[in-house]
Amino acid sequence: NGNENADACAWNWGTLLPGSVNANIVVGNKNFLVQQNWQPGVGCVLATQAIVPVIAPTPSPTVYVPPTTFVPVTCAAYSASNTASATQNYATCTFTACAGVSLRIADCDAARCPSGSNDQYIRLYDGSGAEVTSNDDSCNLCSTITYTTTGICQVYTLYEGCFGSTSCNGAFKITDASVSSPPSPAALTAAPSVVIKSPSTLPTLIPSAVPTTRLSAVPTLTVKSSTPTALPTLIPTAVPTARLSALPTIATKSSTLSPSKTTTASPTSTGSNVIKVCAPYTATATNSAQVNYVDCTFSANGGIVIQISDCDAIRCGVTTNDQYIRLLNSAGTLVTFNDDSCQRCSLLTYTVPPGAMQTFTLRQGCFSVSTCSGTFKVISLSPLPMVISCPAYTATNTYSATANYVPCSFTACAGVNLVISDCDPSRCSSGVSNDQYIRLANAAGYDVALSDDSCSRCSKISYTTTGACQTYTLKQGCYSSASCYGTFNIAATGGSITRMANTNRNPAPNPVLSTDFSKVTCPFYSTTLTKSATRNTVECKFSACPGNTLYIRDCDGSRCPNYQGVANDQFIRLLNSTDDVVATNDNSCGTCSAITLTIQGSVCQTFTLVQGCKGNTACVGAFTITNV
Repeated sequence: NGNENADACAWNWGTLLPGSVNANIVVGNKNFLVQQNWQPGVGCVLATQAIVPVIAPTPSPTVYVPPTTFVPVTCAAYSASNTASATQNYATCTFTACAGVSLRIADCDAARCPSGSNDQYIRLYDGSGAEVTSNDDSCNLCSTITYTTTGICQVYTLYEGCFGSTSCNGAFKITDASVSSPPSPAALTAAPSVVIKSPSTLPTLIPSAVPTTRLSAVPTLTVKSSTPTALPTLIPTAVPTARLSALPTIATKSSTLSPSKTTTASPTSTGSNVIKVCAPYTATATNSAQVNYVDCTFSANGGIVIQISDCDAIRCGVTTNDQYIRLLNSAGTLVTFNDDSCQRCSLLTYTVPPGAMQTFTLRQGCFSVSTCSGTFKVISLSPLPMVISCPAYTATNTYSATANYVPCSFTACAGVNLVISDCDPSRCSSGVSNDQYIRLANAAGYDVALSDDSCSRCSKISYTTTGACQTYTLKQGCYSSASCYGTFNIAATGGSITRMANTNRNPAPNPVLSTDFSKVTCPFYSTTLTKSATRNTVECKFSACPGNTLYIRDCDGSRCPNYQGVANDQFIRLLNSTDDVVATNDNSCGTCSAITLTIQGSVCQTFTLVQGCKGNTACVGAFTITNV
């Protein structure tokens, strides 16, 4: 009907390469999508097949025989760090090989590979994305893989990384170990010729669209007889240039895999290690999660390994649901990303840098300009932290956890990562008047960490313990003179912690008052370096009942404001029977202290007067307690 051969097979591509959605032929280690041509008596076939002559009366079957000569590949030099043994942050090198090639992949450079710190790790994946082999140390700390290819001609990918979380570099070469030396360039310089003896009416086909630099590596094809005894190796031939110009624009994916890409990966089941389940999302035209993406934020402790995935079988088996995700740290820096790890869905694994907890942002998008949807889950692959809970507390007038606070004590040794928080939405959301303030003190009484607002008006501390095993005290209070309440949890990783009953140190003889007491005198005391009555204190215990109004003072003129010519700046705290600070005082009689308090509640209880000095000064005193 006058159509060109290509017109008879318009937009007909035939069978695509295994694992590809946009290529049906390999030429010179590159994938191409080429339209088929019409072959009389055969139908639509690739140009590589169309040159086989039709032999009357029975046409010979058309068979594509791939080339078997492997051309050595030199991968680009790489440098990597924290690749988790080539499972993240790695470099990639792709190449094509057919069945039966004895691959040798090696970097045994003497300058890089002696025993030292350049500890390489490599993994080899076939065209379906399955890992076929890996290697750690074969040339001292450098890596070597020997592998014989199987199956069809396909694109292999070498993941180039480092052992564990170390840093390394390298430059791998890939050769055919069964060949003593690679083919010489001279043997590959002649352009192929096509000689067709029969029938005489068929034209000679010349590949016009294939780069000449690639044609130099293709063997010569000659059809010697109309009844060949063996099918020749055929040359990929492009369709006419006029038809190629009409091919539709197809967004193709890079032949270099994205970091952390394992096409056969599946999410690890971790039970209760779930950090966050992101809300379902739908997006379009995100330019691979760079615009129009949907954010999901979560927090993770330093040093843990997290996995982010959406490997739903229904969503991910659909080739049109092509997800793309990017992970940003708390500074907004991209730390890793992933395209296809569960078919067309995404999965990535990332090790959070050691240190304090930080907030991450997951940018959920789609590959290129496509439309997609998903529900991502963030889990921890590291062991769950040990968690203890402090009793619920209420407080007021704590002056930012320096007075009237509620203590919660626990023991921990060096190197334990602590996260102390009360971020309950019912207490901590904006609009709730519950302004907490907490301080963490070590065994010496020094504050090692503090927090005011970390979860809206609630508090959170991240701290790594140091020094010897010791007792720490969490001082639970409120900002300034406000009232507040909460329940703090202490999560520990890297070691264990033990909840302790709050004990009083440096006890003094305990005078006991009757319920109708009129006066009691605590023994004379002398101390120093008490850090405002938080350490090295002297205690005086007594009992009191509801309705008693206590007047606690030491306003002796011989001690206040000076004692033997030296400033005498007292500081006292009053604790109830559960060790809650119910009152404090610094200067009520010059530099001496006094407290007035009416006992509330329904039962009698034992109180403790904690006697110390302002700051780390030295002081003396002899307090009296009367029922006003």
